[in-house]
Amino acid sequence: MTSASATRTNPWSRWVEHCFRPIDARVLAALRIGLATVTVLDMLRTWSQGLVPWLYRLDGVGVARPLEHYLLQPLGPEGPVIAFYVALGAYALVALGAFTKPAIVVALLAAAQLGQVGPFTEQGVDHIVHTTLWILLFSPCDARWAVGPSKRQDHVPAWSLDLVAFLLVLVYMDSGLCKLFRDWDAWTNLAYLPATFRIMADPLSGVVDPAWGHQYQWLFRALDTLTLLFECGAFLLLTRFRAGWAVMGVALHIGLAFTMKLGQFPYAMLAFYPMFFFPEPRPATTGGTALDRLLERVQRAPSSDD
Repeated sequence: MTSASATRTNPWSRWVEHCFRPIDARVLAALRIGLATVTVLDMLRTWSQGLVPWLYRLDGVGVARPLEHYLLQPLGPEGPVIAFYVALGAYALVALGAFTKPAIVVALLAAAQLGQVGPFTEQGVDHIVHTTLWILLFSPCDARWAVGPSKRQDHVPAWSLDLVAFLLVLVYMDSGLCKLFRDWDAWTNLAYLPATFRIMADPLSGVVDPAWGHQYQWLFRALDTLTLLFECGAFLLLTRFRAGWAVMGVALHIGLAFTMKLGQFPYAMLAFYPMFFFPEPRPATTGGTALDRLLERVQRAPSSDD
C-alpha cells in the first residue's frame, strides 16, 4: 500500500482533510458582517427607545443588578452604560472588519458583563450569536470584505463553518424534539388551537388579528406541521440537500419577522443562511459526508416492488 492510499484510508487523515478543505472566504465574511450588523442595529434600537441607561442604572430606578464580582465594578455606577457603548462600538468594528479579532474579544467581554448586570438585556439568540463569534475569532473571518488590517484570502478552511452549522442543527433539533415530547398536546392535539395561532395572536408577542386568524385554523395547523418538519429534519442542513432545506428555514424566519415581535431573533438567524447556499465541491477522496453516503445507500436500495 502506498503512502498516499494509506493516508486516504486513515480515519484521522480523512477527518483533517475534511475539516481543512478550502471554501469561499466570502461565506465567513458574510456571517461575520450579518451577525455583527444585526447586533448593532438591535443595540441602536434599544438606545433609540430610551432604554439606555434605564436597563443598566444602579440607583434603584433602573433594573441592573449590583456590580459585585463583575469586571465593571472598578468603573463605578456608570460602568454598565460605558460597557454598552463599548460593545456597540466593538460590534461595529467587527461588521466593518477593522481590527476584527481584538474587536470580537472586546465586544464579547462587554456583552457578557451586560448580560450579568441586566437580566432583561439578553435573549437565547444572544447566546447563539456570542458562541458563533467565539468560533469566528479563531478563523480567518476577515479574509474578505474587511477594512483591515487583515490578510486577504480567496479560500479559507471549512472547519469553523462546519462547527457553526453543527451547533445550529443542534439548536433546531432540540427545539423540534422538545415540541414533540414536552409539548406534544400543544403542537399535535387537534382538539387544541394550533400553537402557531396562539403564539402569533398573543398581544404581547404577535401581530396577527385573533378574529382573522381564527377563521384560518387550517393554515396555522399547516404551519405547526411545517415547523416541526423543518426543526426535526434540520440534520439535512449537514448534507448535500442543505440548500433545499435551508429555503424552509429562510421562509420560517421571514414569517417570524412579519408575524411576531421577537427583536433581533429572526434577523440574526437569517444571517446564518448564506452559508447553506454557497456551492461547495464534494471532495473526491471522501465521497461526501457520512450522511450523504447514508442517503445514497437509501436511494440505491431496491424497493419492495422490484
